[in-house]
Amino acid sequence: MVDKRIIERNFSRNSSCYDGHSAVQNKCAAGLARILEDGRYRSILEIGCGTGAYTGLLAGMFPEAEISAVDISRSMLEKVSARPGMERVRFVEGDAESAPVGSGYDLITSNAVFQWFEDIRGSLADFHGKMEKNGTLCFSIYGPGTFRELQEVFGLVLGERKKWLSSSGFVSREKIYKSVSAHFDIVYFDERDYRVSFDSLLGLLRDIKLSGTRGEGLGGVFLGKNMLTDLEKTYYSRFGRIISSHNVIFCKALKR
Repeated sequence: MVDKRIIERNFSRNSSCYDGHSAVQNKCAAGLARILEDGRYRSILEIGCGTGAYTGLLAGMFPEAEISAVDISRSMLEKVSARPGMERVRFVEGDAESAPVGSGYDLITSNAVFQWFEDIRGSLADFHGKMEKNGTLCFSIYGPGTFRELQEVFGLVLGERKKWLSSSGFVSREKIYKSVSAHFDIVYFDERDYRVSFDSLLGLLRDIKLSGTRGEGLGGVFLGKNMLTDLEKTYYSRFGRIISSHNVIFCKALKR
């Protein structure tokens, strides 16, 4: 289980440069927008709005809707609230699993956030109670295959005695499906891999850090110059290049 204080700190520290390292998250936001494009929603709750790329899409797609957006990072909220067109969005600072966000929503949606939840099934049950009859739940979530190449390389060089990356503990596709179907009727469920290439291992590690997706890091392991060299050589030997997979699951479901 990832410490929420660390998650908040990671995103807050990197809010100013997040947009330059969120290409995959932006692709996920566009994917969610396509899933929702035929809908009509009057009251929307966005979970984990970050710097507002997805919030902007929602505001543009549903100009008549009342939109509330919650995020754990004050720095992120300051950034998104300054974006053009955000004047009509109500922003709430807090942990989405416990923040007072109200109820009566006909759409609750989230882009690449649920993987940080402590109790996804309990949270989905709570969201179910905050929805209107026939409400829609639509989200993307990172799966445990995220950064699998990096996890494999760390295992080869540092030993396989532990899961080196927080992403290795993300909720499985099967558990996500089961958790959603306990409260909703699933109408769309898909899994995709987005792969990004880098010029160096250091470039990949920097991208993970600045996008806020590093979780709790490597548990105090120091990656000195020699260690980075060994890891990079292993990466090229195993994969031929520095590549990073983002394992993303998309879901749309209706309140039962």
